[in-house]
Amino acid sequence: MDWLIGPSEEESLSKRSRLPIKSLVLKRYLHLSQQCLYSTKGSQSTKEKCEIIFKELQTVWEKSNIPIKAENLCITAIERLVKCWKSFKKIDLQARSKFTTKKLNEITSKRIENFSSDILKLFDISANDCYETLKASRHPGWKQDYQFLLNQRQTPQVGFMGREDQASIQLEKRRKARQILVEKKRNLTNTQIVQVFSDESSYATESTDEDIEDFIPGRSSTPHPSVITIDIPTRSILQEISQTADRCNVSIRGQVAMASALIRSGGGNLLDVSLSKSTGHRQRKKQREEKAKEIFEEWKANKPKFVVVHWDSKLITKLNGQMNERVAILVSGKPHLETPKLLGVPVISDSTGLSQKNAVVNLLSTWEVTDNVIGLVFDTTASNTGIHRGCATLLEQQLGRAVLWLACRHHVYELHIKHVWSAVIGDSNSPIEPLLKR
Repeated sequence: MDWLIGPSEEESLSKRSRLPIKSLVLKRYLHLSQQCLYSTKGSQSTKEKCEIIFKELQTVWEKSNIPIKAENLCITAIERLVKCWKSFKKIDLQARSKFTTKKLNEITSKRIENFSSDILKLFDISANDCYETLKASRHPGWKQDYQFLLNQRQTPQVGFMGREDQASIQLEKRRKARQILVEKKRNLTNTQIVQVFSDESSYATESTDEDIEDFIPGRSSTPHPSVITIDIPTRSILQEISQTADRCNVSIRGQVAMASALIRSGGGNLLDVSLSKSTGHRQRKKQREEKAKEIFEEWKANKPKFVVVHWDSKLITKLNGQMNERVAILVSGKPHLETPKLLGVPVISDSTGLSQKNAVVNLLSTWEVTDNVIGLVFDTTASNTGIHRGCATLLEQQLGRAVLWLACRHHVYELHIKHVWSAVIGDSNSPIEPLLKR
């Protein structure tokens, strides 16, 4: 009998219908330790006892179909739990009464109380990627297995394991049998292959939907013809592949080079095809214009009833070193608009409220949603919130009606923090605060 965890546990953890909690693991360790005292075979080390407990835990966790961590990590976790228990085990009731200071008594009592509540929780050795592993296992009951783990993590635990799932057992047997069959097929002669396929044809008539779903293919590949004949448009080949090249961020030079290699590999003559950098640039521009027109027509056909306008400006540095001011403008508005729609990122002469307002109004007019605006989202800079020349103010005047202002909450909270900091520390004009510097 231990004053912290109670009596030892004689029954193996592998026979449990629930995943063992920490106190059961410690009780099992206590029982193994007591056995060593009366055994003639000699004592066992702590690591050996922990390995025995791990084997029992592994059995019960396998019955729950929940993946666990590596063996060395699990044994280390058991050793850590035992070490923590032993540190409390040394403090018996008589020793606790010998503490002279009340503070030390309170600290020790608090630690004991926390430990007593902690050992009532699940001794969780599930893998870190448990959910992803269960989902990828294609097991029909993986969601129930994961929910069982969540219920076992509660205090007290909810649910228990019933008898073994016979359907899962049979499914695993069939999967292993197929794996063995695939391994054997790799070294078969032609005569043996014919015999195997004749045997499988009779087996296929008895297979179920589950068998087909869980079929593990071998390394044999479907035969393909060595040569195929395709028709390549001589004047618009670059235009046809421009959309894919744009999506993959392939330059025009790279696009022309790939098209040339494709034609040469098929035995074609490059003189018969319009291939040049200028042609690729012209056809890619044409393809982009057609795609933009298609997107715009689709937008007009499904234009949302209400939209909220978002904008923010940024100084952009080009690859050639030049810098210009741009403002990103998009609209949102569920449920009429499932995802935000980027209207454009036009260049503006400066970051003043008037320049930003003109850019926003132009794009709203282009996309025909000026009358649908009901709200504005912006950060709380003076160029946006100014009562005379702020972009939000000028937009309301342009629209001729009041709209909802949804100022960035992050910037608003910064003002609260600034006021508290100034009241406690004092005002500062320095961009660097020595208190926050390492």
